[in-house]
Amino acid sequence: MKISNKTIYFLIFIFAGILTIFSMLDYYFFYPGETDLELYVDAFQNTLKGEFLYSSYFGVPYLGDHFSLILIPLIPFYYLWSDPRSLLLLQIIASSLGALPLYWLAKQKLKNEFVALSFAFVFLIAPLRLNDLTIGFSPYHFAATFMLFAFYFLQKKDFVKSSIFLFLLLSCKEDTCIAGAFLGIYAFFVLRERKFGSLIMIISILWGLSAIKIIQPYFKGSTFTYSYFESRYSYLGSDLSGALKTLFFRPLYVLRMIFARHPFVKLKSLGCLVIPVAFLPFLAAPQFILLALPPLLEMFLSSSKIINGLLGHYSAFVYPFVFVSAIYGAVKIKCKKVWIIGGGILLSGIISAYYLGSDTHPLARNFNFSKYQSSKNAQRVHTLIKSIPGGSSISASKPYALYLIPGHQMVMWKGTNFSPETDYLLIDHRDYYSPGLVRVLYEGKYGVRVLGDGYILLEKSHSAEKNEEVFKEMCKKGINLDIFSHRMWSGTGKRAGNAWVAKRAKDKAAHLVYGPYLEYLKGEYQVNYRLKTNDNTSSEVIAEIDICKDHGRTILGRKEIKGTDFKRASEYKTFSLSFLHSGQGNLEFRVFFTGEADLWIERIDLSHSDLTLKEAYSQLFEDEQE
Repeated sequence: MKISNKTIYFLIFIFAGILTIFSMLDYYFFYPGETDLELYVDAFQNTLKGEFLYSSYFGVPYLGDHFSLILIPLIPFYYLWSDPRSLLLLQIIASSLGALPLYWLAKQKLKNEFVALSFAFVFLIAPLRLNDLTIGFSPYHFAATFMLFAFYFLQKKDFVKSSIFLFLLLSCKEDTCIAGAFLGIYAFFVLRERKFGSLIMIISILWGLSAIKIIQPYFKGSTFTYSYFESRYSYLGSDLSGALKTLFFRPLYVLRMIFARHPFVKLKSLGCLVIPVAFLPFLAAPQFILLALPPLLEMFLSSSKIINGLLGHYSAFVYPFVFVSAIYGAVKIKCKKVWIIGGGILLSGIISAYYLGSDTHPLARNFNFSKYQSSKNAQRVHTLIKSIPGGSSISASKPYALYLIPGHQMVMWKGTNFSPETDYLLIDHRDYYSPGLVRVLYEGKYGVRVLGDGYILLEKSHSAEKNEEVFKEMCKKGINLDIFSHRMWSGTGKRAGNAWVAKRAKDKAAHLVYGPYLEYLKGEYQVNYRLKTNDNTSSEVIAEIDICKDHGRTILGRKEIKGTDFKRASEYKTFSLSFLHSGQGNLEFRVFFTGEADLWIERIDLSHSDLTLKEAYSQLFEDEQE
């Protein structure tokens, strides 16, 4: 099947363009979510002010948090367009270009342009590649492309070009040295390039050790003490050397820990990696074991459930070599009509994108196009942001900080014991019991200027007379627990637009929604569950709603819902529960699907009507008052 070589460039251009459109829409509608984009924008903005990659959030240069030299060549681009969208655009372009070396490799190994194009297409729509590509920013997305270019030129034995991309790979983050070292091992054992393989291994290991032991501590100084190693891998050892000893001398313990922590999350992650490429990586042992497995183990060894699930940008460190392994796996299949492999890859990739893609994936069944329809609140927030005088100092929380860094003196809002020091505060008030917000409202150094849908603007020295009234209004309105957030889980059913749905004939009886396992202030609460069913004639229990703590051992409130409790079929109705919380223990809000009828859950709202600002302050800062 003859296909023009220009097709791959056209395909990359089209996909990058589509993703850019969705990225710009997400940005306008305040959907960056829980990403690190604002941290990088802050570092770039401070660079333009003369403070080289300084992080206002960490209080040290960003290189003390992560050794990402790749940020340096991006500075001129940010200078030309000093806007967060410039970073999103660069990232989408860089990530999409990863399809090019993959196409070249598949064409070289399989001798068929259609199959090569199929691999490139599936790469572009891969569920894990699009995790947060359009809404977040991370050097890992650049590293993924550099990995593929470095490997392609390595197996072509073009060591000059391979070395260039290897250097770019190492410059992304300190732990990309793992990928570099195993590229060296691959060159040494598989390609039998002893000298070059040894050189790559040595340089990668020395690079990583220098970054972790010398360069990052230099930039950190003594003020920034947070350690990613301690937070994620401390069970392996007190430091890097201790962890390496555990890995080499206690392999059974390491293996047991991999399966002991979040095993189903890891199994799903593995499925999201290999299903889009029809399990072909398992046919290519050298490539999969030496290239794809090491970074995957790094993610699976972490104690973080988010990293185990390859959520956000963490997948970008793994999926490139999975696709490389898939190509070598396809070579092992003895098939005269090679185009059949391409067709199988296309089918597997498209089905995987639909069923396994996250809600940020345009081809996924969970993607919600309706989120772009209502623009009134987004317009109000953009107008409010423009009304804040340029050059004024301001502290803002996610997602608003991202839009205020250019043009203002930004201090990142951390939501803890904030000490007022900026002219303005723009805060997401949906967590109205946030210690920082409660302190600011109670102490009265800031007064409320605007209370909007999900946000509050306060100005220093503005009248604080309405602070108590505003706090009560926030408590009464309550919190939307966001059933699609990473703190809420589902044991059955699937997402359908703005709701989770479980079908009687298809889905098992289990908790449709549960979470978020968070601490709340003591007092009397009301929680509202918005449900609907397709059968309002059934006298059977179709759902159970409850509030509990201690992982279900202590029930604070519970109600059975029958089909006849709904006035109309396929129409939402709100069911309420009231409960008294002692302030101790993490709360969990659950909806159980019994399997008797189809069930939808659209939202869960929590309100705390009897809480005063003084009571909230007393609970949160009890230690200070003693």
